[in-house]
Amino acid sequence: MKSSTLLILSVILLFIVVTSIVTYKNIPLQASMVEPKITKFCVISNAQGNYDNTQVFVNYCRANKADAVIIAGDMAQHWRDTKNIPDDEEIKTVVGMIAGLGVPVYVIPGHMEVKSSYEPVMKELTARYSNIVDMTRVRVVDRGDIRLVSLPGYDIPGEVDVDGYLIGKTEIDHMGELVSGLKSPIILISFRLPLYSNDIAAKVIDELQINFSVGGDVQSSKVEASDDAGGIVLPGVWSRQLHVNVGTANGWVMSNGVRVKGLATMLYFRDDNYAKYEPISLE
Repeated sequence: MKSSTLLILSVILLFIVVTSIVTYKNIPLQASMVEPKITKFCVISNAQGNYDNTQVFVNYCRANKADAVIIAGDMAQHWRDTKNIPDDEEIKTVVGMIAGLGVPVYVIPGHMEVKSSYEPVMKELTARYSNIVDMTRVRVVDRGDIRLVSLPGYDIPGEVDVDGYLIGKTEIDHMGELVSGLKSPIILISFRLPLYSNDIAAKVIDELQINFSVGGDVQSSKVEASDDAGGIVLPGVWSRQLHVNVGTANGWVMSNGVRVKGLATMLYFRDDNYAKYEPISLE
């Protein structure tokens, strides 16, 4: 009888121990099975009135179910030598094509846009399409899990029309007010990446600690990405610091001398504060 009782107690004890171990081991496993929420941004810059390329990227955004589109400047080709299309027509057509996706579209001017064309066209477009956000007027967008902050224009005098959007010290200093009280993560939308401008980098990266940005300056138009220190971040790699040059949607000669047919970027953002990018190439 004693041996039977001991055997039963041993079996019960073994069952309790095994159950406890399995339960304990499964706690982190179950937690790790909770997938982070991913937001997909299609980022287009330097369309420069190239409607054919713009349509290809719109189709890609639709096929890949982008949650939103960022237009990082230069919708028009203001200084085209043989231009016979007004800036406002190019801006209206490019932004209108992208707005047809039906997802939020966040727009900033680059160094090609002039206020006399951009502002009336964007006023018309935002009245027609409820999904367009002109980020010269709405500088901060809170998407719930991500904050978007804009720095419209260009910071190199002489490369901006007198009626254009020149970024000076006042505009850079104003960034502090814009991000004050905002929770991380924050994505900066600009035409020129902070890393290419010492003044903007000092304010945005060092002082305000904005670790994510997108831009598309054609002077450094190869698709590349860096961390805060300028170290290379490769496509497809999740990173806590990511500053992406999305390239030029219009065909152009890149900074390394290679001519491309058209480039854009998909930006993936996780709600645990990681981001990665994938280039979209027309090659």
